[in-house]
Amino acid sequence: MTFVKQTLLTLFLATTVISMAQNAGSINQTDDQGRKQGFWKKTDNNGLVKYEGQFRDDIPYGEFRYFYENGKVKAVSDIFDSGKSSYTKTYHPNEKLMSSGKYSDKAKDSTWKFYDEAGNLLTEEYYELNSKEGEWKMYHREGGISEILHYQNDVLSGTWVQYFTDGTLKLEAYHVDGALHGPATYFYNTGVIKAKGSYVKGFKDGKWEFFTRESQLQKTETYLNGELLTTEIFIETPPEEQE
Repeated sequence: MTFVKQTLLTLFLATTVISMAQNAGSINQTDDQGRKQGFWKKTDNNGLVKYEGQFRDDIPYGEFRYFYENGKVKAVSDIFDSGKSSYTKTYHPNEKLMSSGKYSDKAKDSTWKFYDEAGNLLTEEYYELNSKEGEWKMYHREGGISEILHYQNDVLSGTWVQYFTDGTLKLEAYHVDGALHGPATYFYNTGVIKAKGSYVKGFKDGKWEFFTRESQLQKTETYLNGELLTTEIFIETPPEEQE
């Protein structure tokens, strides 16, 4: 090796060592006011990294990563708005996406999506600062919507529908102030009406009609505030329809 090459190699190694030392020294720093500055890594009592990210004047910003004990990523947050808001993704231990959405002032805000460990979409939920609002959708693991609910000020309010896995309507009803209220219709998976009647403040009320899969009236039931008063049977229920 020539003298020039030896000199360049020596300078390169020295520069690398100095750079590493500077980088190591720049982690977990505070200023003279005790405020976190720059890149930080938080570890637990066993030395395992819990999170890593950047601070400016004690305020987190940019990408923060949180970890499981085995070192796999638990969550990733893109923090903005002076540390008050973030877009966050969480992950299952198998590294599949668990959820994604926005936090405002540490509260869920706007649309959130949740997934199972296989990556299937389970729910789409809407929040206004942790308060459930608007349309919520649930999904079958096989795909397709299984249920749609509506909330107002964290309380169930509005239409409620359910679907079979093939998309056929299974139930249509209504919530008022968190309780079933108003007309409700249940369906067989063929689309034929199975039962229909009304709820009043969460209880069956009035006349309910029940049908066979051939749309024949099978029986009627009369309720008062959820209490069954009378039953009139026209056709004995086949075993396969007794659920």
